[in-house]
Amino acid sequence: MTKGKPWPVDDERKLREKVNAGADLDGIVAGFGDRYSRNSVYQKMVDLGLKATKTMIHHDVPSSTGPKLILPKELPSIEESLKTLVAASNAMEAAGLTRTDIIRLRSIILAQISYQEQFPKYVKYRELEAEVMELRKELTAKKNARET
Repeated sequence: MTKGKPWPVDDERKLREKVNAGADLDGIVAGFGDRYSRNSVYQKMVDLGLKATKTMIHHDVPSSTGPKLILPKELPSIEESLKTLVAASNAMEAAGLTRTDIIRLRSIILAQISYQEQFPKYVKYRELEAEVMELRKELTAKKNARET
């Protein structure tokens, strides 16, 4: 079901030619100037039965392998996390963000909020672990002293 104005036949022909030539989606959208949004071009491709390649919609296709996670040697401080949060929040105010940019920035913001909630728990656990280790040493020392 089509929404909005119908496309001129020449634009549909141009779209078919660009898709068949293997142009990427952003390039196709740019070729139409500001007449059509990225979503409307993609939807027209779907309506016309044109196949989009992975390179055409590279940032809309989820990766099957995903990124490799690299564990940091040290955890960022709360201050570093807050700076990242503010930077991502400020970046959200920029004009011309794509949907992908917004999703990425929102993910960064949510991750920083979650990190800031978890960090104090981690610090508390580390303190408890240190206390337990110290108590074990003391108990072992007392036990050894009694045995001798």
